[in-house]
Amino acid sequence: MKLVHIVRQCFVTPLALIWWAWVTLRLHLARRPQSAHHRHLLLVTWDFPPGTSTGTNVPASIARYAALAGWHVSVVCAPSVARPTAAGNDLAASIPESVNVYRVPRWLATEQRNRLHPSWGIPGIDGSYLDALGLTITALKRLPSDAPAVVFASGPPFSNFLAARWLARFLGAKLVLQYRDEWTVNTPAFVYVTRGDAAMETSCLRAADLVTFVSKGKEALYRRAFAILDPLRCITVANGWEPYFHNKARRDTCHLPRDAFNLTYTGRWHISLKPLLASFEQGLAARSAQEPTLRIVFVGTQLPENERLIAEFQTRHPSNVLSLPATSPTVAIEIQRESSCLLLINDHLYSGVVPLKTFDYMCSDRPILVFGRTGGAAEIVESHGAGIAVDVTDSVGFAAAIERFIASLHVWDTPPRRAWCEAHSRAVLIPQLLKAMAALLHTDPILAESVTAPILPAEQPLRP
Repeated sequence: MKLVHIVRQCFVTPLALIWWAWVTLRLHLARRPQSAHHRHLLLVTWDFPPGTSTGTNVPASIARYAALAGWHVSVVCAPSVARPTAAGNDLAASIPESVNVYRVPRWLATEQRNRLHPSWGIPGIDGSYLDALGLTITALKRLPSDAPAVVFASGPPFSNFLAARWLARFLGAKLVLQYRDEWTVNTPAFVYVTRGDAAMETSCLRAADLVTFVSKGKEALYRRAFAILDPLRCITVANGWEPYFHNKARRDTCHLPRDAFNLTYTGRWHISLKPLLASFEQGLAARSAQEPTLRIVFVGTQLPENERLIAEFQTRHPSNVLSLPATSPTVAIEIQRESSCLLLINDHLYSGVVPLKTFDYMCSDRPILVFGRTGGAAEIVESHGAGIAVDVTDSVGFAAAIERFIASLHVWDTPPRRAWCEAHSRAVLIPQLLKAMAALLHTDPILAESVTAPILPAEQPLRP
């Protein structure tokens, strides 16, 4: 196998280098197209529906609400998944038909997608330098006569930023960068950083006309780390929740058995679940047989190590754990509504990290148990009376919080919680982003002001 790998790399690397040179030459020699639409937005994102990674959610909503606000929207993204799942189809259905989606050819995808990947000569970058080239050449081929006015990249992966920088420069467009997670500062485990990433990040930030962050903590962190960041070019627009799926979700469903107090976690945790399961097990040991049965519910495909931990826990406590497969966003919301309590794992590096599911959880009327105080969800949940946060080492506090929820199920849907949810709908938040982009284009002030209102089609009221 090692010999096969060496032979493959010796063959692939020269091809990749030749392709890199060809794309670079094309960027320099190609004729710059003219824009036929004053508000033409090109969204650069590797992840897009019917893909189902966490990174698809926010870009999908940006495409949705920009199109609903009258922008001409194009998307350049990864090859489509071979077999879309129900979750992927659910996400794809939220995208208006007017959105033009251009996909990188499958043969251009890199090692993570089992295609071109050289062993040397190509710079390293999170998401792959060749992915950035693939996104760039795909956009140039598919937009030969209609240049966008704004190129918007959402990361991670941060190869999206590099492709967007190239495209914005060639097309004469404004460059907007969205940090959903960090790149070379407080780098999360799922972002791959090489020695060259810091220089590439600096060059992208220097070229950007607008940099947007999904939390105040992220913006503050980056403004401290990069002196080149002009505060006037930075804004914070939270991830928010998507009304489309909340309005599709039914209220008469029965996804969960109702013979226990169901503590539900919807999603995939990126590190070990061992501390969580240990706290839950200690809580079970302290309960009497006469008290209501407690059940922890996991919805979604977990890491192999966590699947093993859950299976071992189920062997010891067969009636106290339920593992359900990954499902669509709509069904996940239905399950949240059926749950007795929502579990939010918040064991993050700093408060600038706000788990995406925080927003959907807050839109429920269920109490929220926040496991870990270090991420940004703890302050949000507790300050709005929506639940209780405990330290990851506080098994006694974990059990006490559950007992409090059992005793007072209906006191957690507070007016401040409702008001927070209304303010954090993507139908409210994304128009703020559109206003900032319209200002970059020096549009008519009346036109720029018109995109600040919530975008609410008749079938999608603000409140879920």
